[in-house]
Amino acid sequence: MRGFKDNIPPVSRGIDYVQRVFQLCSDKFGCDMVDLPIVEDADLYFRTSGDASDVCNKELFEVRRWKGDFEGWALRPEGTASCMRAIKEANFMQSARAARFAYFGPMFRYNRPQKGRYRQFLQAGWEFIGQKGAASDCEIILGAVEFLRTFGFDFTLEINSIGSAQDRRLYRAELAKMLSLDEGADPLKVLDKAENFDNIPKMKLNPEDAADFEKLRYLLAKSGLEARGVKVVHNPYLVRGLDYYNSTVFELKAVETGQTVLAGGRYDGLMEQIGGDFVPAVGFAAGVDRIVDHMGFVYDNKKVALIALDSHDYALKLAAKIRSEYDFGCVVYWNLDLAKALRECDKQGYEWVVICGQNEANSGQFLVKNLRTQNQEIRKFDLPFSL
Repeated sequence: MRGFKDNIPPVSRGIDYVQRVFQLCSDKFGCDMVDLPIVEDADLYFRTSGDASDVCNKELFEVRRWKGDFEGWALRPEGTASCMRAIKEANFMQSARAARFAYFGPMFRYNRPQKGRYRQFLQAGWEFIGQKGAASDCEIILGAVEFLRTFGFDFTLEINSIGSAQDRRLYRAELAKMLSLDEGADPLKVLDKAENFDNIPKMKLNPEDAADFEKLRYLLAKSGLEARGVKVVHNPYLVRGLDYYNSTVFELKAVETGQTVLAGGRYDGLMEQIGGDFVPAVGFAAGVDRIVDHMGFVYDNKKVALIALDSHDYALKLAAKIRSEYDFGCVVYWNLDLAKALRECDKQGYEWVVICGQNEANSGQFLVKNLRTQNQEIRKFDLPFSL
């Protein structure tokens, strides 16, 4: 189907690697993983993303019973609203002043498929809930950068503040008048898709948001991002496509393609929009498919193949030893002659092979061979396994 794709090796290996790195970074930053339903009440997105948003107006997948009426359900187009809904229904914030959550899974939007954009796509996201201010914004941005730096491609960080709801109302009115837009058109959406910003005024921020944004810029300058090769740019025309954002917004864009691979911002009023109390929050979502497309290497978790010529009981013990003492997987090739097995391992891209037969079993040894250098050596079973 158009806009949907199968993920098989090597792409599925890349996705697996992104998920492993994401889980590790989430643990480092104290995030609890949440698993949320793929189907949600469609009204959740109309209340949070906005009736006029592209998500609700053009991209929402509605769920209907076969030959039945619309049940009011939708496939989730993003993760933040679902996460906040789950927290509200569980009364989680009554027992915690602040909390951090992470999610990883498929989202759905009916848009025009193109490179890096699909109708079913994977997102990885963080939500830092309960804390407000530039320091919290800076921390999640630094976490996002740490996550992306693992994947071997260059990116820039763009930041901006879109102020308060009142700031945006005044800015929308100013833009609508200047751009002569049709009634009902959202000037911020026009701005989001614009390429030429000549003569377009910048948003005027209230004193609190202006001070917070200057503090964020100061903290990012002191963080050492530029020294680590991450260019930080203030883009005064950067906005977000969902209505619930306020104040800080940010995007990480791949230098090579200009595509946004991760985006986020602050959404302090979202919990109130779904019937809860006011809770400050900031988060991001990363496009996993886009990260895999941009990765500067091909991730391969199949580093070791074991060729079992005979003596299968010894081969099983050796395979168990490798799996318990080495970080990567071990695949056993049974009942092949050595030449055919080596050709197959080379074809599959293995770097290392372990070879054992009856002679090795009798002596408590095995042969390790590097298929790229052709170097090989005999190892003893009772010594720790390493490469």
